[in-house]
Amino acid sequence: MYVNGTIQERPFQLAYEAYGKGPSTLITFHGYGQFPEVFRNFEKIYPDTRVLSVWLFHHGTSKTPLAPPVSENEWIEMFQKLLSQEKVGQFSLLAFSIGCRLAFSILHKIPERIEKATFLAPDGILKSFTYSLACRTSVGKLLFKSLTGDSDILPRLIQAISKTGALPRTLTRFALSQITTSAQRKKLYRTWISLSRIFLSKKALESALAHPGVGIILASRDNVIPESKIRARIPSNVTVRTLPCGHTNLIQTYEKEVKQNVRR
Repeated sequence: MYVNGTIQERPFQLAYEAYGKGPSTLITFHGYGQFPEVFRNFEKIYPDTRVLSVWLFHHGTSKTPLAPPVSENEWIEMFQKLLSQEKVGQFSLLAFSIGCRLAFSILHKIPERIEKATFLAPDGILKSFTYSLACRTSVGKLLFKSLTGDSDILPRLIQAISKTGALPRTLTRFALSQITTSAQRKKLYRTWISLSRIFLSKKALESALAHPGVGIILASRDNVIPESKIRARIPSNVTVRTLPCGHTNLIQTYEKEVKQNVRR
């Protein structure tokens, strides 16, 4: 069974897709440029579980204002309306990349509702200077908006930097694949800005990750969320595993592993 759902709370709109049915609930958050369907196979892996897969802001019909960006409290209020609309009690979380920011916030605010939380190549643990400059300063926002407009300045800039050897070829290919068209570049700008206030402090993140059901999965060949940089920032009490893959196929690799474990 597949159902579309929407939470409307002006000026916000949160869209999601629901798969399957059962006594347990798994709520998922995809990464930038993806679709909720990337988690649809978990309905088959866990036949007694209902999967609610949330559209990232400015993907599908999910949207928020950019000035000001959505706050953590506003996000949690929207999410709790989703729980109420779908009559969800306890639930588990599964999130990938930038979608982990939304999931970290949920874990921080309502940990008592969460049974298990799995974060795949999580954004939100390591602060990026580039992101902070582009999304949290007035000058940075103006520059970021101009670079992600109708012109192809940003792709050409990335190609020029890549030729100096400052960017790995795999990271260059990934970045260029996300900003080829004007629509993609505008989506990047809107997504990054909309999530700029949903970023836990170090203390809040450590508190959230103290939840006993937390697990983090990293990719060994990930140039977007590098294992070597992020592992050192994860509290020692958290279970961390690494799978032999890159950033873009981590969900599929994890899905395959879970499927094999369920069959045993």
